[in-house]
Amino acid sequence: MKRAAFLLPLIALVAVFAQARAGTLYAEPAVRNAWADTASSGDITDPGDAFVSAGWPSSTTPPARQYFNWILNFNSNGIRYLEQNGVSTWQSTEDYPLYGIARDSSGVVYESLQTSNTGNTPSTSSSWWGPLLGETPTAGDNSQKLATTAFVHTAVTGLAPLASPTFTGTPAAPTPATADSTTKIATTAYVQNNLASYAPLASPALTGTPTSPTATAGTNTTQVATTAFVASAVSGLAPLASPTFTGTPAAPTATTGTNTTQVSTTAFVHNSLASYALLASPALTGTPTSPTAASNTSSTQIATTAFANPSATVAASGHVTLPSGIIIEWGTFTPTTNPISVSFQYAFPNGVFSLTWAGYGGATNVGYFNSITKTGFSWYGGQGSGSTSIYYMAIGH
Repeated sequence: MKRAAFLLPLIALVAVFAQARAGTLYAEPAVRNAWADTASSGDITDPGDAFVSAGWPSSTTPPARQYFNWILNFNSNGIRYLEQNGVSTWQSTEDYPLYGIARDSSGVVYESLQTSNTGNTPSTSSSWWGPLLGETPTAGDNSQKLATTAFVHTAVTGLAPLASPTFTGTPAAPTPATADSTTKIATTAYVQNNLASYAPLASPALTGTPTSPTATAGTNTTQVATTAFVASAVSGLAPLASPTFTGTPAAPTATTGTNTTQVSTTAFVHNSLASYALLASPALTGTPTSPTAASNTSSTQIATTAFANPSATVAASGHVTLPSGIIIEWGTFTPTTNPISVSFQYAFPNGVFSLTWAGYGGATNVGYFNSITKTGFSWYGGQGSGSTSIYYMAIGH
């Protein structure tokens, strides 16, 4: 029998006292030193396994006191050990029964799975030792009972891990203050409260005085243009309405003959004037034309060939207007009556200077003008009326 068995008599003794006072609860005794802890080497002696196994001999001579000091010291040290550790450390030479318990060097408590369990290391002998099992409390128990892994597993089923949880359903959390900028969970209410003072990315309707970084001059992208960017960009530009250009402005040259509001360049003007004459001493070519001045015009107006050589109807009667305004008219009449009134084919605007007549047909006619006006005359023949044609020519203006 191993020395750990020395505890059994003491435990049996305690059981006897417990039966003697059944139902009585005893207070835990004060912590005392183990028996003979400070005894000298001469006052405590190990009697040896043989003596311990045989017990007191039947001799009338009692064992030496040094043996009793050793036995009581051994037992009291064992009780103190159990008080401090609760479960004894596994011993390779101990014979553990079925359901015996032991603690390995790392503090894990094991339960023996077989009888006569000796020399089997708990942490590496799964057929001899297993984890100490306990009773699983009812789910939802909230007391000081020991919780088994089964109890914990049931309790955490349906819960999310602290690290990177994946929630389902409709998770809820307290809504932080609007200005909160920490690692707190942001609820939809928190987001909506913060978005109330923000504008959407697509077609925002900004209010107040929005600002933005000013792009570098010459930037031509979708970057927002500030008033500073625009002011810099237009500083060297002219307004659309009544611009005042400087330097040497240039523009596309319109096609010759264009007659619109398109800007005219010097090239357009030069091309257009290539087929025109100068106002001063023009050198006209081809067959230049000009409005014909009225008869008797005396100014710097251009005189056309029509003005210099008035057209005349080459016929038995007609008239011509000279550049000086003199009008010559000729015609014929037959004195069917005597006297006879003859109307000028072209009335003289101002009057008649001279009027002459001549007969035709070999007959000698005698006659005279009875009256002369701007529009005609009256002729009286000395031989009366007849069928002989009388020719006349009037000069007037």
